[in-house]
Amino acid sequence: MNQPVQRFFDLLFLLLCNLPLETLGLELKQTSRFFDFDVKVKYAELSINSNKEANSTKRNTWPIQDENLPKYLSIAVMSDVDVSDISYILMGKPIHILENDELNIKVTNHLQSTGLSIHFHGFEMENAIQYDGVVGLTQCAISPQTSFLYTFQVQESPGTYWYHTHSGPLGVEAHNMMKAPLIIHPNTADSRVLVDRLNSKDTTSQSPPYRNLLSWDNERILFFSDGFVKTESKLSTYAAGGLLAPANRNEDGFTVAHVEYDFGTLNGQLRHIIHAVAGRKYKLRLLNGGSHFAYRISIDSIPMQIIATDASPVKRNTTNTIVDEVIIHVGERFDVEIDILQEPGTRIWIRADTLEHRDSLGKTNGVRGILNVVSSDEEIENIIDDNFVDPEEDIINPPIPVEELVTMNCYSKHEIKAAQETGKGGCQSIDTLQVDIRKEDNRRVHSLRQANATVDFDMSSPPLQAHFARIHDDESKGSANWVQFVGSSSHVLRPDFDPSRDLHLHTNMMHVPEYSSVIIIWRSRTAMDHSMHLHGYKMEILETYAADREANCQGMKCDLHNGFNLQELQNISFGSRPMKDTFIIPPGGAVATRIQTRDASMYFAHCHINMHREDGMAFILNVGNYSPPSDGSWLPPDFPKCDTPFLESQREVQPSCNCTHDSSYKCSTSFTCSKKHSDETIPNIAVGSSSSTTLVVLFILVTMMMSIGIIYIIQLRIKQDKVSTIAKQDEETLCEEYDNVDIERNEKDTSQRFSTTPKRQKSSPYKKLPKQLSARNSGISS
Repeated sequence: MNQPVQRFFDLLFLLLCNLPLETLGLELKQTSRFFDFDVKVKYAELSINSNKEANSTKRNTWPIQDENLPKYLSIAVMSDVDVSDISYILMGKPIHILENDELNIKVTNHLQSTGLSIHFHGFEMENAIQYDGVVGLTQCAISPQTSFLYTFQVQESPGTYWYHTHSGPLGVEAHNMMKAPLIIHPNTADSRVLVDRLNSKDTTSQSPPYRNLLSWDNERILFFSDGFVKTESKLSTYAAGGLLAPANRNEDGFTVAHVEYDFGTLNGQLRHIIHAVAGRKYKLRLLNGGSHFAYRISIDSIPMQIIATDASPVKRNTTNTIVDEVIIHVGERFDVEIDILQEPGTRIWIRADTLEHRDSLGKTNGVRGILNVVSSDEEIENIIDDNFVDPEEDIINPPIPVEELVTMNCYSKHEIKAAQETGKGGCQSIDTLQVDIRKEDNRRVHSLRQANATVDFDMSSPPLQAHFARIHDDESKGSANWVQFVGSSSHVLRPDFDPSRDLHLHTNMMHVPEYSSVIIIWRSRTAMDHSMHLHGYKMEILETYAADREANCQGMKCDLHNGFNLQELQNISFGSRPMKDTFIIPPGGAVATRIQTRDASMYFAHCHINMHREDGMAFILNVGNYSPPSDGSWLPPDFPKCDTPFLESQREVQPSCNCTHDSSYKCSTSFTCSKKHSDETIPNIAVGSSSSTTLVVLFILVTMMMSIGIIYIIQLRIKQDKVSTIAKQDEETLCEEYDNVDIERNEKDTSQRFSTTPKRQKSSPYKKLPKQLSARNSGISS
C-alpha cells in the first residue's frame, strides 16, 4: 500500500476513534475505585534483608557502599494500611485501574511542616486540569491536617504511568517516598477480573512490599529509584553553597550527576527478586522514579523487545526495537517483552548501572535485582525471598562485554564510534522508534493550523546556583530574557486570578495557539543531559541532536544548536516517530517535538531532576491564552485553600533581579539576588560553568599570593636599606674610634708597631662590628 493511501486509512481510523462510543454502538463499563491515603513519617529499614547466616558464603554485598548506609531511613510515605515501621519500603503503593474508570484518591496530610500535592505522571488531564497536582499552577498545597480528594475519569490509554508529589522539597527531615507505579489496564472483561482481584481488601496483598501488586500473571513491574542519605532539602542547600562533590562524568566527558550516588532501589528495596516460569514470555514495565540519576537497565544475556515507551505503543516490525539494554532517565517508562529460555533454577542478575564512566563508578553505582527462573506458578508462591541466594555470576561485570551491548535511548558519541569501529554493539536514539498509530489513542489528528516555538536552557554554578529558560514564541518576538522560573503564589484556576498579583515577575510562559499542530524545539547550553517532562500532552519526538564534547563545548557550556530545518520537521508524517511525555535533551543538545493542542489551558513543563526544577528549569505552556472561568463552582468544594495559617506562615517573598553583569539573566532567589551577587556583581563571576568558576577562584588565589609576595619583597627591601644605613653609621663611628686608638699609640716604637700585632682588649670595637652586623642580618632572614 503506497504512502498516501496508508495515510488516508490512518486518518480515517483516527476519525472513527474520535466519534463518541454511543455513535458506534459501544459502551465501556465504568467502575469507581477509591483509595484513602494517609501521609505520615515512618522508618524504613535500609539494609538488605536476607538470611546471612545460612547463605553467607553465597551472598554478595550490594550496594558496594552498604556498610556506610544508616540502618533506617525516615521517610514520608502514603499508605492506606498501618503496618510496623520495619515493614515499609522506599516507595508507595502501586495502583491498578481500568481505562474509563473513575479514580478517587483521598490524601490526608499528617505531616507537620510541609504542604503536599499528588501529580499523575503521564496523564493528560484533558478535562481535569484541577487535579494535575502542580503547586503554584493548578492548586495550592494540601496543608497539614487537611485532606483533598482527587477524583476524575481516567481517559488515558492503557499503559505504564506513575504518581508522585509535585509540591517541592519536604519541609520535614524525611525522604520523599510518596511515589509508586500506576497501571492503566484495557477495559476488557479479563482485565476487569484482574483489577478487581488486585484491588481486593486482602491485607497481605495491600501491604508492603506489595508483592502481588508488582507481579501478576505474565507481567512484572520494575520500579527503579536512586536514594540519598541527605534529604532533598539538604542536597539543595549543599548545591547552592557549592558544597557538593565534583561532578561525575561519562566516557564522553559530559556530566551525568551533580550529587554523589548513595544507593538505589528496585521496587522500594535494595535487594529485590523477580520470579518467572521457564518457557514463558513476560512483559516487564520499567520505570525510573528517582530524582537525579539515569540507569542502564539490562538482564544478563536476555534481549528485550521494546513494545511501548511512556505508555505509547511502539511498532515491533523494526529491528531496532530488540536491544540488550535501555537507558531510562528520571520519569521515563519503557515496556519490554522477554522470553525465558533458561532452565528452572537459573538465577540471573538484573542490572541498573548509572551513566558514569563504565570503568569506574558506572559499574559500582546502581541497583541489582535478581531474576529467578522456576518451573511453575505454584513454586513462586512458596518461595521466601529472604532465603534466596545470589546468582553465581559477577555482580559488577556482566557476562557480555558492555561494548557489545545494543543500547536504546543512547546519544553517546563514544559508544557510536566504538560500535562503528568494532561492528559490535550499538547506540540508538529514541527517535528511531515508531509509534503504533493503530493502538495509540484518539487525540492525535493533525491540525492544518501550524505554529512553532523554541525554549533554551542555561545554568550557572555556585555562588550563583540557578537554572534558566529563555522562550522564543510569537509573543516574545526574539527579545526574550533568560529567566529563573518561579511559580504562582497561589494558582491560576482561581476565579479571581490576576496575573499582576498572582504571578511572579519571572513566571516564564510559552504562548501557543489552541487547536494547532505546534513544533517546540528544546535546546540546552549545559554539558549535562536533562529529563524534560511536559504535562498535559504526549509529544512526537521528531528529531534529536547530541553535541560533540570537543567540537561544541567548552567547560560546562555548549553552543546552541541551529541545525533543525522547520519545513522538514513539519513534513514528518505522523506515526513515523515515537510518542512520549518525558524525553531527554542530550548534553549541549536539542530535541524537536510536536504536539496537537486542544482547548485553552495551562500546563507545566520542567526538568524532572528535582534540584533543577526547584532551581528554575521550568516554564508554563499557555495554550490559547488561557483564563479561568469567572464562576468558581467548577472547582471541588474541598479544593486546597491558599490562605490557611500554615501556608501564610510559609509564604516567602520571592525577589527578582538582574543576577549577573548581563541584564538578560533574571534571578529569583534570595541568595542569587543578594547585593554581592547582583548589584555589585564581579564581572568574572557570571553565568558560567563549574570549570569557569574554578578558574576565577584560582585567579583570585594567584593574585592574592602575588600581592603577598610583592608586599613581602618591599618590606624586605626596606629592612635591607635600613640595615645598610645603620651599618654605615656604625662603621663611621668605629672608624673614628679606630683613629683615636691609633693616635694614642703614636708614641710607641714604629718598628714595634709594624713587627708585632697589638693585643686587643675584650671590649675592642673591632669585635663589635661583625657582631652587630650579624645580629641585624639575622633579623632580616627571619
